[in-house]
Amino acid sequence: MKFSAPLALATLSTLLLTANGFASTWTDDDSWKTSSPYYYGDSNAPAYSDSDRARDSGRNQSTRRRARARTNRELSPFAPESNNVSLDVGQNFLVGSDFQDAIGLAGTYTYGVSRRLALSTSLGYSSHSNGQFSKLGFLVGPRLNLAAYDRIIPYVNGGLGFFRASREVNPNVSISGTMFGLSFGGGADLQLTRETFFGASIAYNELFGTKQDTTIGQVDIAGNFVTFMAHVGYTF
Repeated sequence: MKFSAPLALATLSTLLLTANGFASTWTDDDSWKTSSPYYYGDSNAPAYSDSDRARDSGRNQSTRRRARARTNRELSPFAPESNNVSLDVGQNFLVGSDFQDAIGLAGTYTYGVSRRLALSTSLGYSSHSNGQFSKLGFLVGPRLNLAAYDRIIPYVNGGLGFFRASREVNPNVSISGTMFGLSFGGGADLQLTRETFFGASIAYNELFGTKQDTTIGQVDIAGNFVTFMAHVGYTF
């Protein structure tokens, strides 16, 4: 087959005109742009206005102020927004009970609401007379910090909660029950460092619904008690 130059030129011209027509149609249609994962908007979109800049600048400044406030707030025991945990060890004095007094343990968490007010939760346990009587208590209540003297923080506190007590009636029979209770007392804490403290407290605990019917009659499962505790704690 012989190659015809005029025919080739005519064919090439036709292809170029057709491609140009398709290109015009394709570029006029914006769908190819918006469907692309790399489309970020047209250059003729509305400009970033001064009001937008002012709004975003205000937000950024507010965020930075809050961050500085969190960073610069003075960390010390029972200060506002502080978290305080302590381990308490001390004597449990049973009121009007035949069981012996004993050493008890407790763990306490206190959140500083303000300079004067805090909210405390505690979980305490004690076992008496070689395990013949034991109690577990959970209390929640407020703590009111009084005027501080140097590094000493005196306070009064109270709490409401529940107690689980178990006692031995005779060598073969033991009973247990859950009862409501309240506590009120006071103490003082000594700030050792910005993050540690030591203190002592005394509290009176009143229990309700302690009597339970058994085969030998009505038995008092538990009674009121007084705690005198020393504690060491950490603030974060």
